[in-house]
Order: sequence, then structure tokens, then C-alpha cells
Amino acid sequence: MSRTRAALPVVLTIGALLLTGCNEDNPREAPKDASRADFCTTYAALLEAPGTATTKDLRTLQDDLLHAGTPEGIPAGAREAFEQVTDSSVQFKDGDAFRDLATLPTGNGRNAAQLERYYEDTCPD
Repeated sequence: MSRTRAALPVVLTIGALLLTGCNEDNPREAPKDASRADFCTTYAALLEAPGTATTKDLRTLQDDLLHAGTPEGIPAGAREAFEQVTDSSVQFKDGDAFRDLATLPTGNGRNAAQLERYYEDTCPD
């Protein structure tokens, strides 16, 4: 019985650390009041990733976008696309695969196209 009680604080600490780590990278928890400059810079880097970029390179860019967040007033579909592409389970094989998402005739593709339009309308050249 004492072994169980001794293990409880360790289990609770590990559980708390896991939950903290998950919340940190949860796209739904990403800032919704980012500066336009931060959003534009990080989204442009992802959008301009070369076709030769690796999955690891893209994941770094996705994480950068996740931490930047989106500006206030972004359309709901564009925010959904942001949350999808920054989700840690989403992996693109190269830069072309990321850009191709906006051409798909699915809900995710339409949202990605809306995010791309939002970028084009919001961010200076």
C-alpha cells in the first residue's frame, strides 16, 4: 500500500506535465490576437516553402505559425484551416503538398483556400 501512495505524486506530476505540453501546442489555444506582421511573416514562410522542403522543415514552419497565431477578425473557415495545418498530427511531405491543400474540393481544401485568400487580402506584398 505504501508503494502505491509513494507512486501517486510521480504519476500526478507526469500527468500534469503531459497536459501542460499538450495545451502549449494545441492549435485551438493558439493566439487569436496576433499581430498582422507576425501572422504574415510566418504564413508566408510556410506558403513559400520549396517543393524540396522536408516534412521536418515544414513541421518547424507549422510550429512557427502555431506560436504566432492569427489576427483578430479572421474568418471562421480560415481559422479552422489554421488550426488544421498547425495541428501536430498534420504532416506535409513537401512545400507543394502544403500549397496543394487549398486546391482540394473538400471542406479542408475550401478552408485552406479561405486562409490563403485571407493572407493575400491581409498581408502586404
